[in-house]
Amino acid sequence: MIRQIMVVLAFLTASATAGAATISSSVVNSNVLLGDVFNLEVIGTDFPTTQGGGFTLGFDAGVLQANSVSIDGVVWDFVNDLGTVDNGSGSVSDVLVSAFPGVISGNFTVATIVFEAIGLGPSGIALSASAGNLWANDGSLINPVFDSSALVTVTEVPLPAGIWLFASALLALFGVGPKLFGQR
Repeated sequence: MIRQIMVVLAFLTASATAGAATISSSVVNSNVLLGDVFNLEVIGTDFPTTQGGGFTLGFDAGVLQANSVSIDGVVWDFVNDLGTVDNGSGSVSDVLVSAFPGVISGNFTVATIVFEAIGLGPSGIALSASAGNLWANDGSLINPVFDSSALVTVTEVPLPAGIWLFASALLALFGVGPKLFGQR
């Protein structure tokens, strides 16, 4: 009897987490060049009906800089807050969205953050719940999974092949050329 109860509980737990609401980044593993500007969308997937919620995002301030945050006012049409961008500590905190009445469900974009690559190396994108606004609908909390597995790697801008060709031509002209023609 206990074994049967444990099997049922395991099945119910697996069923409940299989379609769990998730907040994640549109960037999973991305390579960008130093100086590039790119958009990162924070997205919700597999949500039951929600009236809104919020998130905080962390990044490596030596590698990335957040330039702006935007929220789609057509989807999130009630009270919204673009949060606080702190490029010194590498965070965008307490971005809040809400819709009235709560008719948002399924998959949706929460916000778009414009980043600029300012340093070399990897930067994780760490998403977490906002203390200021938990995800909910009609007073019932929704506890989404916050996916922090995204990674942005910034590399140097490669020199184009034409630069190397031009440099070798200059070397030939000023280094080897005069020797061939008997000039010094």
